[in-house]
Amino acid sequence: MSASGRLREDSKTLAGKQPVAPLEREVQDETTMWKRVAIVTGVVLLLLGLQLRVCHSYQLTPQTTATLARWLAPKQPTAESVVQRVVVETTAVQKTIRPPRWLGWALLSFGVVLTSHGVLRHWRR
Repeated sequence: MSASGRLREDSKTLAGKQPVAPLEREVQDETTMWKRVAIVTGVVLLLLGLQLRVCHSYQLTPQTTATLARWLAPKQPTAESVVQRVVVETTAVQKTIRPPRWLGWALLSFGVVLTSHGVLRHWRR
């Protein structure tokens, strides 16, 4: 018996079923990958939503506030933007961010849906 014939025979007996065609295997691998992506994304959203529910405000450092002010400044300088830039760059102003309450709940909900979708699809095979 040739090596390839023995390999085919071994794969039938080891798996207990017919070997999977290469195209089917690629589809299965892609499906498994998307299940895992859904699970990981869901867990990250769960953790982010939990973080937003626990902490009600975030205070940025002066350097981060200055960087944020530069990024969000209008392209055409106005009198107000020039004054804002001078104040931010010369003082130790710290921006406080207060995300809305609903954002934490929304991220938690979406994270639960994604995680359960990935887990249930993984078990359903």
